[in-house]
Amino acid sequence: MRRNHAGQTLRRKQLDRVFRSVSNLPTLTVPPGGWLKAIRQAMGISISQLASRANLDPSTIRGAEIREASGSITIEKLRSLAASLDCDLVYALVPRRGTLEETLRARAIVVAQALVGPVQHTMTLESQAVSQEQYQEQVKELAEELVRTLSPELWATEIRE
Repeated sequence: MRRNHAGQTLRRKQLDRVFRSVSNLPTLTVPPGGWLKAIRQAMGISISQLASRANLDPSTIRGAEIREASGSITIEKLRSLAASLDCDLVYALVPRRGTLEETLRARAIVVAQALVGPVQHTMTLESQAVSQEQYQEQVKELAEELVRTLSPELWATEIRE
């Protein structure tokens, strides 16, 4: 089992290196009519010309541009039309916190607080509460353990952020 965690940690670090290189992608703003239409128009390609390049009917191109703008186009169709525009489709899921490691650690803190919090509350009711500093240390230690072992509790759906 430990070997699996090591492999997951390695994969996470490799992906995080990729995410650092594309960290500005989430700030890209999609043009109002979508990338297909914006690029086609910027290069002076008519719908009919793009349809001819893609071996499609012009109505298919119009429909694809509408579907892309609404977010309902398939990745396969977008990749094919991008190629017809001499472009590449860049597709990625980018962690909101910058890296998978940061995402994992933030989730571990939430889960650790959810697990330690009720115990702290019960102990407070019984006049046996630990100090805030001790509570934070317990949360930190549990979070580190959750990350180290990649505990299934990390993604328990009953624990909300």
